[in-house]
Amino acid sequence: MGVTIKDIAIKLNISKAAVSKALNDKEDISIELKDKVKKTAKEMGYSPNYFAKKLATKKSNTLGVFILGKENLKGEEYYGYKFLDGIIETAVSYAYDILVFSENKNKSYTEIIREKMVEGVIFIGVDSEDKKINSVKDLLLPISIIDFHLKGENISFLSSDSYKGVKSVIDYLTELGHEKIGIIIGGEAEISKRRYFAYKKILESKNLFHKKYVYEGDFTKKSGYEIGKRLFRKKDRPTAIFSVSDLMAIGFIEGVKANGMKIPEDISVVGFDNIGFGYYSNPSLTTVDQNPLEIGQMAVKYIMDVIENKNVNNEILIEPKLIKRKSCKKIK
Repeated sequence: MGVTIKDIAIKLNISKAAVSKALNDKEDISIELKDKVKKTAKEMGYSPNYFAKKLATKKSNTLGVFILGKENLKGEEYYGYKFLDGIIETAVSYAYDILVFSENKNKSYTEIIREKMVEGVIFIGVDSEDKKINSVKDLLLPISIIDFHLKGENISFLSSDSYKGVKSVIDYLTELGHEKIGIIIGGEAEISKRRYFAYKKILESKNLFHKKYVYEGDFTKKSGYEIGKRLFRKKDRPTAIFSVSDLMAIGFIEGVKANGMKIPEDISVVGFDNIGFGYYSNPSLTTVDQNPLEIGQMAVKYIMDVIENKNVNNEILIEPKLIKRKSCKKIK
């Protein structure tokens, strides 16, 4: 066991309170005693207990980040990591550290948060079936959740503006002459539902929505590939496909190419996310950039604003941008 404040107090024949005040530069302790205590502490090899200090001050200068929903994806396929650059960059600017957590099946999020004594939490990759997430509503600390709505005091929702992003896709494809526009959705994930809702509403306003052009994947490249292979067998197929994720779009491209179809000659394809793979796919993938750097930055800023008692907006939508590449073709 290391040297404690009690050991220093015994050595100098003073109280533990006096040692603590001297080490923390309190004003009611003389400069001479402070110097004596600090010199003795150094000679004895004393090291302050960081966690005890956190408990005493209730301030850790640490934020927690839960990285969830990556179990079925390879590391490079997991989009959630894209938010970390903005999170870390902004936390550092506030002199805060980051603790990254993965899902622990034996502990609730609340238990982990309380054990680590973080001052705020960011969640990435929350699944709509995750029942444990509801427990965090009772925590008295600020929480930022990316791409998932959870109502509660000091809880923010952050995402790119799905409606604007999807509208930019549909407007672009219809300008190219496409009227049969299909979609690959990602099951029950909330982000998939929002992008599908926008797709359906916009196409209905143009009288172009057809339920038969809706295909269901699971956000994996493999699911996109299987849809691409099946599409080859259909006589009535769309002239363009919008995928709610780039990963499924890239899999779809590989699936249709495996059957001898060409992109964009036989079918145009648009994704959403702007992952690195999309730039290097053949052909390069037209997509929507949702600006994960800024989303990560704003997730931290929300938490810091709550800590500093500033006025906050609990729903933060970042402007997306359509990135036009070579996977789409004008047909009229």
